[in-house]
Amino acid sequence: MSELQRVVDEAAVGRFGAAREHAEGPTGPLRDVARCLLASAGFDVPTPDPRAVAPEHRAKVLEPLFHAALARFDANARASLIGAWGDLDDVDGGLLQERMRVWDRVARGEDVRDEAEVLYRRASERHDSACAVEAMVIRVWSSIAAREHAEALRLARLASRMASSERLLVPECLAHLALAHVRRVRGSPHLAARILSALRATVPRPWHAWLDLELALVASGGDARVGAIVEAARAGDRPELHRRADALRTACEGFAPLAREVDALRAALDPNEEVPSFAAAFLRGAEATASFLHADAGDTDGHLAYVHVTTTGARRVLAAGAALCGDAPKVGDASAQTHRPLVLACDLALNGASEVADVFRRVYGFEYVASRHAGAFRVTLHRARAVLEGLAEVRRDDERLELVPRRAFLLADPRCRLALDERVLAVLGHRRATVAELAESIGVTPRAIQKVMQRLTSEGVCEASDDRGFRVVDTTFTEPSYEVDSALFGRT
Repeated sequence: MSELQRVVDEAAVGRFGAAREHAEGPTGPLRDVARCLLASAGFDVPTPDPRAVAPEHRAKVLEPLFHAALARFDANARASLIGAWGDLDDVDGGLLQERMRVWDRVARGEDVRDEAEVLYRRASERHDSACAVEAMVIRVWSSIAAREHAEALRLARLASRMASSERLLVPECLAHLALAHVRRVRGSPHLAARILSALRATVPRPWHAWLDLELALVASGGDARVGAIVEAARAGDRPELHRRADALRTACEGFAPLAREVDALRAALDPNEEVPSFAAAFLRGAEATASFLHADAGDTDGHLAYVHVTTTGARRVLAAGAALCGDAPKVGDASAQTHRPLVLACDLALNGASEVADVFRRVYGFEYVASRHAGAFRVTLHRARAVLEGLAEVRRDDERLELVPRRAFLLADPRCRLALDERVLAVLGHRRATVAELAESIGVTPRAIQKVMQRLTSEGVCEASDDRGFRVVDTTFTEPSYEVDSALFGRT
């Protein structure tokens, strides 16, 4: 094995000692490759122009630099690196040129499902495991863009396991990051937080901004810019909300999937904003969860979202955005008795006039049979009318129901509320904790936490450790265990 290849192979598994030795060596391919590897990991070193690197070594320079540009959402750098390929053959580049072009299209928000499948097949035929993992990750992002979330989870789990077995730094980072993103999109923020927190302690600095943004979108610290947007809404400061959202949107411009999420978060916080198609299913009521739902940790009652009802329509708004709904009063509490009536009221507000059978199916989750369910439904309807008294009228015309608002108000949506189990998981997704620590963090009694932990451990959601603490169980994700010098990665 050549010394140059040794430098590349060691960097691929997180060891940069050899690259540091050669970064100040004599002019030549070895120094160029070493400097590019170090620059891609966040070291402050001169970066050579890829076009000036010998053709037979150019792929070794382009790959790490392109990954770093991808991590930084730097569209201009990606385009420049793709252009630096020139007329070189991709035979020795591990399908790198094709990978770079497909990744760039993903970052621009284009549909690349077909190209990603072709790339995966070609990588498999060549037994190129690193390229196969990246192709699988690209398929994950394409499935998310197509709203095929179940398929995205299947592919993300497969990519994560493949990457863990190969133990290559960047492919593993990309795979686990994609899995965390899918977990968040599918409404499991605690699993996303656990993956992201573990990754941040392992991957180089250029990846931290992406990880921090994902962490912020599950209200687990991370990028302070997301929290500032949410707090501006909570303070009722609409101009500040949009100023900060504009700034974050600009920073994410080079990666369309996350730029869309910033647009969705803005619309979910400001009821005056037009509903983007990306967020319509949640904000209009077709779905009860969304990728941006947990960016706001909710109010003191655990409500993550409300239904903002006006005389002209209704839509959901995140809890922090309630302050931007004028003087609209809040309706609903967290009691079990009002849960179903509130769901019914929210359903009618969001879906408009509907047949009883359709309302029942959406509220209860199974088909309506009049002879069995009419009595129970009448009770729920009566309680919903009591909740809405003075604010709206629920009219029934034979088998058709309609909610007619008299004024604007906010309905607490029980489908978007953090139960105690979820509040516990939100803490455990970020760190291990004992019963006493959980009780203090959440503000409930240790006895209440003990009951929750008994249930979660019996269901296999959490497990106890030897130090009497608990942690979230993820049957797919395996924490990376690279033996790297923490100073190289800027850990805090």
